Amino acid sequence: MGIAAAVEGKFNQADAEVIDHSPSVLTGNHFDLTIEPHHANFTGRRTKAIKINGSLPGPTLRWREGETVTVAVTNHLPVMTSIHWHGVRVPAAMDGVPGLSFAGIAPGQRFVYRIPVVQNGTYWYHSHSGSQEQIGLIGALVIEPRDKDPIAYDRDYAVLLSDWTDTSPETVYSNLKKQSDYYNFHKRTAGTFVRRRKKQRPALHGTGSTDVGAHGHEPH
Repeated sequence: MGIAAAVEGKFNQADAEVIDHSPSVLTGNHFDLTIEPHHANFTGRRTKAIKINGSLPGPTLRWREGETVTVAVTNHLPVMTSIHWHGVRVPAAMDGVPGLSFAGIAPGQRFVYRIPVVQNGTYWYHSHSGSQEQIGLIGALVIEPRDKDPIAYDRDYAVLLSDWTDTSPETVYSNLKKQSDYYNFHKRTAGTFVRRRKKQRPALHGTGSTDVGAHGHEPH
């Protein structure tokens, strides 16, 4: 059973909150993250989601190369969860992929990631449990260089892009397993309509012995 179905009892429609603010930015070398069930409304329809510290996406984390950071993650979901640090070189036990060298974070439990930061750049973090990434368990991660950045700037921005659908991730996955182009052609755009029409040659029909050929000439 996927996360979207498993958390059904945790949601209260009357208390649902629309997320309409930008995620916070957390800096330092110790971070506390709390994962909870929530609602989102991006399309005018409230759907089940997951929040991290009250926001979707989760807070933007800013680390610094050369330091060791700790991230304490508390799981308030009714199912197992995890956080994977995408693209970041970390000790195996801190990679956050359940079933490898990490058991996952059980409901009501807290896990502390301890990560020596050996690189810099812009990355992201996300769940590696079920379909939790698809319903909001994601966030941006910026690692500042150990020394002064060689590129001067007044202010930098982290831009995190993600697809969203009100359809449950399990339904999307099931549709794609049955038909890989399910979402490609069931909702055609103007561009695909024009391209498909150009590929279709008109069928010309005549009557009796005076049928007109494909190029407009009478057959001999």
